[in-house]
Parts: sequence; structure tokens; C-alpha cells
Amino acid sequence: MTTQGRVLERVTRPQFSRGEPSGRVFSFRDITQSTHTQARLRLAAKGFESSPDAVFITGPDLLILAVNPVCERLTQTPHAEWAGASTELLFGDPHDPDLLHRIVSQLKDCGVWRGPVLLNRKGMVACPVEFSWVLVRDDQGQILHSIGFFKDQTDELAAQRRIEQLAYTDVLTGLPNRLLLSQRVAYALRLAERGGGQFSVFFIDLDRFKHINLFSSVDPLKIPKN
Repeated sequence: MTTQGRVLERVTRPQFSRGEPSGRVFSFRDITQSTHTQARLRLAAKGFESSPDAVFITGPDLLILAVNPVCERLTQTPHAEWAGASTELLFGDPHDPDLLHRIVSQLKDCGVWRGPVLLNRKGMVACPVEFSWVLVRDDQGQILHSIGFFKDQTDELAAQRRIEQLAYTDVLTGLPNRLLLSQRVAYALRLAERGGGQFSVFFIDLDRFKHINLFSSVDPLKIPKN
């Protein structure tokens, strides 16, 4: 390395005169840029391998070149089986067969696509994932690679459904509560106002339901015996 921070490669070769060594020839080549490039590649490879998200890389034909360990675990498919495979094997929706075609079309037009999709898994039920897909182009705008990132959303969606269930249903009976009723009535009002229509609400009372509800919530072990 020079005092200016440049990295030089030195090559030395012996010189001979009449079969006898007469000296050495030294040549130097500036390899600063290539050294920095290799360092960036090593850093990118380390990030690829250690990413908490599943990651895959494709060529310009969108055929898979590499997947990281998280992608292998989530898809239950080893790296060797993904090499050269189509991205069509990763994602799909039986109710929307044209989904991947639309994704690829937007990817090529905008250079990026984000959204929820279903991930195919070998021998297992497809799972919901949050998917991001970006294109990598050269200085001339030609596609070099594409990189996809996705994360399992199964636990997050289950937690969201549980929160909604607790918010909109009665804990004891599991029936819709007043909050859900008020939202449904407000929605019906908006539809009626927009379309000039009418609607009605029926109120049905159950005699002594509060007593039944209260009794159902009491621990039977704590009920006094006569």
C-alpha cells in the first residue's frame, strides 16, 4: 500500500545473462478498485448468508441462481434443487393463476414489486409471506440480476386475527359485540345515504339473559351449595 492509500500488486521476475542471474525486474499494478470490489462482494455474501429474511437471486431470465439458508428452511427445499429453477415454483395462488405474470410485468416496468403472496413449500401447506422483489441493472440499463426478499407472516396474521376477534366478539359467547354492531350499522347508513335507500334494525330482547350470562361466567366450584 502506498502513502496515498492505493493498493499495489508487485510482481518480480529474475533476469538472466548467459545463463547466470543478473538481476530482477519489478512491476507494479494498481489493484485498489478490484480490492474494494472484492471487499464489497465479501460483505454482500456475508449479508446474504446471515439475513434474517429469506433471500433468492436470479439471472436476467429470472431463473434462480442462489438462495440463502433461511429460504432453504422456509421452503423445505435445499439450495441444489433451486439452482436453475423458475421463480414460478416459489409463489402461487390457486385462485389467481395470473398473479406471478402481473408481478413480473410490474417488476420489469418499475424495477420493484412489494406485496403479500403465498409461498409454496415442499410437502407442506403454502404460507403467507411479505414479498419484495427488485431488479439490478448495469450502467446501460440492462438487467443483470433480480433479488427477492420474503418473510413468513403466519404468526403476525394469526395474532392480528386474534386481536380482531377480541375486539369485535364477546369473550364469553363468541358472538359479535356492540363495537362490531355499531360499525356494521354505520356502514349500512353510508350505503343507504349513497344509494338513496333505506334499511332497518331489529332489536330482540331475551328475558333474563343477563342472569344467564352472569351465571355462565361464575366458577361452578364457587357456587354455594344448599
